[in-house]
Amino acid sequence: IEWVGKAPKFKIYPSGGKAANSSWMMLTFGKIQEVDADGKTVTTRSINSLAAEKDITWSEAEMTIGGAAATVVTMTLPIEFKQSCRSSTLASPDSSSVTVEIVLFSDYANITYGSETFEVSPGQMKFNIESESWPFCADTDSLQFTLDIKMPSGSKTNDVANKDKDNMKGKSARTVYSASAGGSNVTMDLPQMALIDDVESNCTIDVETKGVSTSFTFTFPYFASSLVYDPTVGFDDDVAENTELADATTTFIGTTTSMEEGNDGASDSDDGTSDGSTSDDGTSGDGTTDDGTTDDGTTDDG
Repeated sequence: IEWVGKAPKFKIYPSGGKAANSSWMMLTFGKIQEVDADGKTVTTRSINSLAAEKDITWSEAEMTIGGAAATVVTMTLPIEFKQSCRSSTLASPDSSSVTVEIVLFSDYANITYGSETFEVSPGQMKFNIESESWPFCADTDSLQFTLDIKMPSGSKTNDVANKDKDNMKGKSARTVYSASAGGSNVTMDLPQMALIDDVESNCTIDVETKGVSTSFTFTFPYFASSLVYDPTVGFDDDVAENTELADATTTFIGTTTSMEEGNDGASDSDDGTSDGSTSDDGTSGDGTTDDGTTDDGTTDDG
């Protein structure tokens, strides 16, 4: 994993890391917004860009999860809204918190999520979204998170499949996203279920793909105290290799210090460029811009 700047943005690489791979996928956490029953944004309860938030704190720890060693990086954003709801029957505070955990496993792990238990392979990553006591303006409102991914020039989305519960052998319905990222295939397993106040509840996932970029919008129902959401992402080659060899190396390029203060070394420089990989103007080191246009004026489809 390589952190890109100080924002909640990072690249993941297959085993061997950055130096050994032209394959990568960059994940960026974007908006958090409350929406009403008609799907309209509640502006007094929305954050248009996590990257613009100044109070994000980071921590990193080695832990044992599901019987396996794992590296956990935690992003915590305390939230305090300056404006109250225009009208509300809820006795909600004007403050809350959002936590995103990035967990990279070094061995096989058995993970419990609600009533489900599943195996995670070495090298696979989970990112958990949690929130406590979001100050909803109405109990008919929902909370939306956006996640954007980008891949190298020439990458493509292979499939976005919605699998219902009958096809998942008793597990919850899910959206499975697969793509060719550089020379490797990557899969994201996105449950259509979240723990809402510790109860399994349906959530919706909207996917929009454009060139080498894809945007996911997760919509979660109202919760009084807690939200937990737990998807999985990994490179398929790593999973296949680790079926026989369960000693994958967990590597974070950039520490929590570099996330908070910037890094004079390889991960990030003051001008927003990450080792020539990604700059703030949206240009990646391979000559690809966020709109799918390469520096020579060609687009990804030729």
